[in-house]
Amino acid sequence: MTKPKINRPKELHSLVFLILIVPITALCFLSIFSDVNTLVVYTLPWWIGFAVIASLLLVSLGIALYKNRALFEPEHGIIRRAFYLLAGLLSFTMLVAVAVLSGIPIVLHHFTAEPGSMFVTITDKKDEYSKNECSPRLEIEEFTFMMSKYLCPSDRAYDQVEIGDQIRISGQLSQYGIEAEEMHWRRR
Repeated sequence: MTKPKINRPKELHSLVFLILIVPITALCFLSIFSDVNTLVVYTLPWWIGFAVIASLLLVSLGIALYKNRALFEPEHGIIRRAFYLLAGLLSFTMLVAVAVLSGIPIVLHHFTAEPGSMFVTITDKKDEYSKNECSPRLEIEEFTFMMSKYLCPSDRAYDQVEIGDQIRISGQLSQYGIEAEEMHWRRR
């Protein structure tokens, strides 16, 4: 009696890429649209996780592109092809960074958060409009992810606090982040 032959997918590298890119994209969207500010100190395990996931994604993408290179023959010169390659590498690396350094802590926060409060320090005050940030805003020292290091106070609160002040924020708190619901400060 012979064993049945197991058919492995011929395009395993493409499958690996798809298995990785779907949750990475979902984590990026979660990071962009979430009200959670991350409090994670990015130690070696976070950076190793980022490096491993980014490497798997880029290698699987590279193999898939190489295997299907006939479909992607650009009519442009080598300089433009190199530019496209570097732009793609940078874009996918940034997606993985957002997913691992912000998306994963936000997911972990939602599983472990409880009502609580903490004191944070104001490092900067900005009242100019920026496309993806509120105005006015207070930049906070304890928030660790580069794209969400701020709180959006009322105009009154913004006028009454100064750089270096500590304020208390209350909301859903975990070791991974805080979803601020209230802000308390001392009046001057």
